[in-house]
Amino acid sequence: TYKPFISEGFISPNGDSANVTHICILQDTGSSQSLLLRDAIPLSDKTFMASDALIQGIECGFLNVPFNVVNLK
Repeated sequence: TYKPFISEGFISPNGDSANVTHICILQDTGSSQSLLLRDAIPLSDKTFMASDALIQGIECGFLNVPFNVVNLK
């Protein structure tokens, strides 16, 4: 049932065109931020921003998640 909302793309840490990873994207038009699995690509201090977001999960619990800058194609 999610097939119409799934696409494929490539992601890399900010400014690192040599480290590109193929990913599967589940599109959600109702969100203001995108979530990325922690193990999808190697993130570093170069990608980390000095802030984070408080999000509410499916189980109604809250999580602090860090903002990272990545390139998505």
